[in-house]
Amino acid sequence: MKRLFLCAVLVLAAHPVWAQSPASPKDIVQRLYKPYLDDPRAERTDTPGSMDAVLAQASKSLAKAIQSEFDCQTREEGVCNVDFDILINAQDWSLKKFAIAEKSRSGGKAVVVASFDNMGPMGVRFTFIQEGGTWKIDEMEGGEPKGSKFTVGWRLTEMLEPTAE
Repeated sequence: MKRLFLCAVLVLAAHPVWAQSPASPKDIVQRLYKPYLDDPRAERTDTPGSMDAVLAQASKSLAKAIQSEFDCQTREEGVCNVDFDILINAQDWSLKKFAIAEKSRSGGKAVVVASFDNMGPMGVRFTFIQEGGTWKIDEMEGGEPKGSKFTVGWRLTEMLEPTAE
């Protein structure tokens, strides 16, 4: 009996994925905002690195666009196309009234909206797709949620398009 128990423990330890279900789109968004919610004050100098955090959860196409932005920043030694924190839709933050809502999920796509007050009502809409059996962020849009509507101010993929030199 001890041997059977030990074998079961070793099998589960070798396959930690079995112990936890894949992250839902809402879980992924919650994790992205955790550093901001843990310390919601504005004017920090140690920003969480929202593009890095999103890159880790991005679809192949969005990851390629983000990497191009990073390459541009290295080449230009500064800002290229994005000069604000995409998760808070601003440069500074003092988040209040934070909420996350999954708006839809069907056919391998999902939409999640994070809404908050950051010196005014704001939000970020995340569009997810399934890639390789996991949820990946394929688009982000910043704007203002108004009831069931969302007024889009920017789309990440449009901002990350290469600029002509």
